[in-house]
Amino acid sequence: MSEVFYASVRNKESGPQPVKRCLSGVADCVISCAPTTLGDFMFYRLRRINGFLVSTRARANLDKWAKTPDVLRIAGDGTAEYHLPSTSLSRVSKGKALFAHGWEGCSGQLAAPAELLMAEGYEPLLFDFGLHGNSKSGDELTDLPRMYAEFLRVVERNCGPSMHVPVVVGHSVGVTVIKKAIAEGRLTCDRLVVFSVPHESLTEAAHFVITETLGLSENACNAFLDAFARSFPDKFGAFDTSSIGGAPGAEVAKSILTLHAAPDRTSPNEHSVDIWRTEGQKKGANLTVRLLTGTGHVGIIRDARSLHALRQFVRGQAVPDEAALAREVEATRQLELQA
Repeated sequence: MSEVFYASVRNKESGPQPVKRCLSGVADCVISCAPTTLGDFMFYRLRRINGFLVSTRARANLDKWAKTPDVLRIAGDGTAEYHLPSTSLSRVSKGKALFAHGWEGCSGQLAAPAELLMAEGYEPLLFDFGLHGNSKSGDELTDLPRMYAEFLRVVERNCGPSMHVPVVVGHSVGVTVIKKAIAEGRLTCDRLVVFSVPHESLTEAAHFVITETLGLSENACNAFLDAFARSFPDKFGAFDTSSIGGAPGAEVAKSILTLHAAPDRTSPNEHSVDIWRTEGQKKGANLTVRLLTGTGHVGIIRDARSLHALRQFVRGQAVPDEAALAREVEATRQLELQA
């Protein structure tokens, strides 16, 4: 309990000053206690309620795949994998397309791009990280090292011994895991598609949310983060991407497409622009960055402009700018209405 709070209660002054000091003390108490309470709830209690934070749409996609013969497979380690067949008229498959969702997400969020790649002749392979979606694995905090280990097991089971996939798609923290696998040479791909590149550390992400999204002061933010680190000394650093590697060795991907909301209230769009441009251009990768307005951190995955950009990208065609994407999407919609 804050000493400021006790002092304000004992103070005998009249007027607004004691009230202000009391309110300041209450705020100080909340900031000091909230990390422990919130962290305990989210990291341990809430994580046991499987799918609690998954949207109805995403959950419906998982249920549909679970009911489709030969699609859902529970691996020996409890990981739920979804093996979708190509729906292209061509009988020759273009190979697998590997997907990785973000933290507190699930494979169902990636249904739209997965179905598009099915139509393009690929065989999408999606999976739920432990304690996400339909996965039965995991009874503890889901941190980046564990997610990375789960990802590698999926790659080894389905893509060995070459560890090569024609197309790899990631969202948010799933991008971080993919970056690590590529950087360590545990995965190669021809085309890499990333949605909503995340913050490089939990500290960075929390600072952004507290100060930008919630509008609290730097002092409040620092107090929260200090208390959080004290409460979870063994977990806090496990979310830092520096603990599992930095930007990818972009030369292993012939082409990279990064799509990011503008603005993204969860992760600033400069992460997509700066990280990938710096690394990709340095190593000569064919890199395309598109910032799309009005989508959001998760909504961008199923946005019509994103899907149109993805289709052009996997076909090896130039991806239009945002304005052109919007015009082409509208033109396609009008043709469908007339059909």
